[in-house]
Amino acid sequence: MTSTITPLTIDARYGGPPGVANGGFVGGLLAQQLGPLLARPLQVRLRRPTPLGTVLELERHAAGVRLRLGAELLAEASVVAEEAVEAAPPPALAWGSELPSVAQAGAARFAGLRAHPYPSCFVCGPQRALGEGLRIFAGPDPTGAGVVAPWVPEAWCADATGSVLAQLLWAALDCPGYFAVARAGEPALLATMTAQVWPGRVRVGDACVVVAWALGVEGRKRDAATLLYGADGALCGRSSQLWITV
Repeated sequence: MTSTITPLTIDARYGGPPGVANGGFVGGLLAQQLGPLLARPLQVRLRRPTPLGTVLELERHAAGVRLRLGAELLAEASVVAEEAVEAAPPPALAWGSELPSVAQAGAARFAGLRAHPYPSCFVCGPQRALGEGLRIFAGPDPTGAGVVAPWVPEAWCADATGSVLAQLLWAALDCPGYFAVARAGEPALLATMTAQVWPGRVRVGDACVVVAWALGVEGRKRDAATLLYGADGALCGRSSQLWITV
């Protein structure tokens, strides 16, 4: 089996926990390497924290793509079955005309404003100013079904056509899952993320909504699901996730 290897360095801007890259962003970078398979359900396994500002090796092969630091495997991505991301949301988190206002209220109740294990996270860190991070603040919905957040992508999130980059859609689907399953301030790391995104459906300035809910808890394992709705309620991304508490 032949493979091609190219160097990759992830800028410090895309950090999650201190010194390492946001897991959803890493997943999106690997998914992007699969080209025509990008809109298929893809699973990314994060084997080790991915360092920032370090030259890594991106290895493309017949079955998917791997990210390495020397001989150490950091992450790998491959195509999976549609069923892996088919979880239906609780009724309170399904799209409806009232969901955007529920999302605004949820952001005001975002637990990370009071206690956040990684306050500088590129996706959900309150220390990130506009233009520096996605600032997706997922707070509880009134029914207790899960968490919900508004997101309006800025111009820097998109390519030259105005379509939001795939790796940022993956990132947007990431952190809300944590806040759906973790206790306030509890550190946890993303271990596996299975996602499907449609980049052309999200454009700069769209009033999107991200929702997340718990799927299960077992010991240190936390299972979550997330959905990304476009301004018109169209499904633009979905994921299932496995988090491991630290």
